[in-house]
Amino acid sequence: MKSYSMRILGTKYIIRRWLGKLKPAWFWRMFIPTIILKNKVHRLRKKNQTILVEWDAGGDSTCCNLRIGDEYQNDWWDGELKDIIVKELKLPHDGDYYNKGLGEIDKNDEGQIVLIYSTRAHYYDYNGAWINQSGGDDLISIEWVDVEDAFQLEQYLHRVNISFLLTMVLNEDKEINYSTYGELIDVRIWEGDGLNIFVSSAASEFYLKVIKDYMQKFEKEFNKMEEVNGSKEMDSIEINGTLEPGKIRLELRKTYVVIDYIIENKSIILVE
Repeated sequence: MKSYSMRILGTKYIIRRWLGKLKPAWFWRMFIPTIILKNKVHRLRKKNQTILVEWDAGGDSTCCNLRIGDEYQNDWWDGELKDIIVKELKLPHDGDYYNKGLGEIDKNDEGQIVLIYSTRAHYYDYNGAWINQSGGDDLISIEWVDVEDAFQLEQYLHRVNISFLLTMVLNEDKEINYSTYGELIDVRIWEGDGLNIFVSSAASEFYLKVIKDYMQKFEKEFNKMEEVNGSKEMDSIEINGTLEPGKIRLELRKTYVVIDYIIENKSIILVE
């Protein structure tokens, strides 16, 4: 019968043989791609070719592109680099967190592959300034707007629901815009067959003006602030209106942009 020590030695021998067979594949996966990546970057930089990277990540996508000069790359080596960048910068994919930036890939004096980059990360705050005036579960701001029945629509309110849906946003020129989702006025019949309600374009223009005139008091909340870490500014107000006798009931949902951080000209090591 073999001794206990002999059985241990036999086991170690089997493990060493097993590891020896795996080593070439493991070595290829772990080291060869890194060596090729470094050589590729070193050759390009030796020719004074710039290697640029840009990304726009978040909102269910992580778009990261690499280009040499004006030509975008689509090969395995740039895919490896993009994967490393996504991992090192912790670029987002899902949700309402976003990271947008650009940088240049280079090699340092130690031969390491580095990224010199600038980026801006922000997220959307849907809850920060909602006011619970409705007494219900939804945190929304409720506003009431007096309106005349200029188009005799109130006579149908016992049988239909007449609503308005639009969004108030600040464009790149710092001007207030109102966008609608299709038609401004939506008519939903609750009961009764053969009911046909025609809403003219003049009616749409009338109610749009009433709502916009009322919403002017919120325009000052869209004042652009200086972009710094932690700053918060109004992004949009979603307006959901319902026509009631003599009034429009407005439910306002405010969305803010919060800048998590801004980074300028930072350098990180991608490959040792």
